[in-house]
Amino acid sequence: MEEIKLQKVTFSYPEKPEPVFTDLSITFNSDWKLGVIGRNGQGKTTLLKLIAGQLHGAGVIQSNLPFQFFPFPVADTELVNDFFTRTTTIPVWQLKRELSLLGLDASILQREYGTLSGGEKTKVQLSMLFADETTFKLIDEPTNHLDQLGNQQVIDYLQHKQGFMLVSHNAYLLDQVCDQILALEKTGIQLYHGNYRAFLERRQLAEQERAATNAKIERQVAKLEKSARQHQQWSQNKEKQKFNRKGDPNQKVMDRGMMGNRAARLMKKAKAAERKRNQAITEQTALKKATETVEPLELKLPKPDHSTILRLNSVQLGYGNRQLFAPQSFTVNRGDVMGIVGDNGRGKTSLLQAILGTFSGKQVGEIQRRSHLTISPLFQTYHHEETIPAYIEKMGLDRELFLSNLHKLGVARTDFTKRIDQMSAGQQKRIELARSLSISADLYLWDEPLNYLDEYNRRQLVAVIKESPMTLLVIDHDLEFIRQVTSTIIDLER
Repeated sequence: MEEIKLQKVTFSYPEKPEPVFTDLSITFNSDWKLGVIGRNGQGKTTLLKLIAGQLHGAGVIQSNLPFQFFPFPVADTELVNDFFTRTTTIPVWQLKRELSLLGLDASILQREYGTLSGGEKTKVQLSMLFADETTFKLIDEPTNHLDQLGNQQVIDYLQHKQGFMLVSHNAYLLDQVCDQILALEKTGIQLYHGNYRAFLERRQLAEQERAATNAKIERQVAKLEKSARQHQQWSQNKEKQKFNRKGDPNQKVMDRGMMGNRAARLMKKAKAAERKRNQAITEQTALKKATETVEPLELKLPKPDHSTILRLNSVQLGYGNRQLFAPQSFTVNRGDVMGIVGDNGRGKTSLLQAILGTFSGKQVGEIQRRSHLTISPLFQTYHHEETIPAYIEKMGLDRELFLSNLHKLGVARTDFTKRIDQMSAGQQKRIELARSLSISADLYLWDEPLNYLDEYNRRQLVAVIKESPMTLLVIDHDLEFIRQVTSTIIDLER
C-alpha cells in the first residue's frame, strides 16, 4: 500500500478567471476504492487529469505508483490485440482473463476497435486497465454507454478490484463499489469514509445542522435589530429631554451635559450593536453561500380532463424479420410514472418513438392515444447550432419557465452567448431537460435523463417527478433512480 499525496494544488483554465482548485491538499491510499462526486464544473475530471499528468498546475502530487486514465484514445482502425501489445508489456493472457470477467470473449481481440459497441469499448478499456496490476487507476464515467446488464457486470467487476479513483454520476455504482467518497463542494474538498449511502446520511445530517445554524443566526439577527432600534429610540428620547419644551418652571430638567453624555453612550452602544448585527448578517450570508442548494424545478401541467392517456394493445416493433421485443400491452393513466427497462438493442427507445409516432421500422399492434394529446419528449441525441436565446425562439418555449429551470439546473448566463453544440454534454442535456419541463404536456417521454447530469440534478429530477402529478414514461440504466420514481416497470425482456 502506497500513499498518494496532493499538496497545495492550484489550477485554472486560461479562458476562465476563477481557479478550479486553490491550495487543494489531500492524502489517500493506493488500495482505496475512492468515488469522486460533485456538481458539473466543480472539477472532478480536472482532478483526475491533474493526478494523471494530463494537466499541469501549481503544487505537488506525490506518488510512487504510475497512473492510468480511463478513457484513453484508441484508433478505430487498430485491432484490439495490436493496440494492447504495442502499448504495454503485460502478457495477453492477463487481458483475456479480465475480458472474461467482464463477459467478453477473447475473439474480440481480433476486431478493429471502431467496430465495437460503446459498451464493448468500455469493457475492453477497463480490461486493459486492470490487466496491469502495478498502476493506480483513474476512471472517468465508465457506465455512460452501458445497458443494465453491462452496468451490473461492471459493478460486479469493480467490487473485486481495488486501487482506483472513480468519477461517476451513477449513484448505484458508487454505492456498490466505493469504500471512500471524495466530495467536491462549495465549502471545499471533503473526504467521507464509507460507501455512497453512508455519505448521503452524513451529508443529510450536515445539511440539517447548517439549516439549524442558519435559523439560529436569523433569530440572533432579529434580536440584534430589535435591540438596535430600541437603543436608537431611547437615545433620541433622551436627547429631546435635554430641553423643557413645555416651559414649566417647576419641571425638573436633568443637566443637559449629563443627558448628552448619557445619550452619547447609548448611541455608542447602538452603533456597537449595529456592527455586531452586520457581522452576523455577513456570517449568515457566507454560510448560506457555502451551502449547496437543490432548488426545486418547476412544471406547469394542463388541467386534467381524461384519466386514460395512452393504451397499447399487443404492440410489437422490429426491422425486417427481426423483432425487438415480445408484444406489449399496457395502459397509461394520468399521473402514472412508468419505467421501461431492457438490455441495449431491446427496443426501449424505439417504443418511445412509436408512442410519439416517429418510429421508422415495422410496427404491429395498436397504440391508442387520447385526442389532442400533448407529448414532451427527451431523447439521447440532439444537435442545436444556435445560442440559447435563439433556441427559445426556435422552439417556441415559455421563456420565463424555461430560463427559471435552466438556472436551477446549473446553466450560467455566461453560456447564453455560446452555440449550444459547442457546450459540454452536461450543459446540452440541461438545456434539453429545461425545454421538456417548460412544455405543458399530458405525457412526458424521457430517454436516459440522467446521462451527463450531476448528483444534485438527479435529486432535482427525483423531486419533480415524485412531488408533481406529471405522467411519465422513462428509460434509464440507473436502476436506483427507476425504483425511486416509478410505480410500474415495463420489462421488455419478458
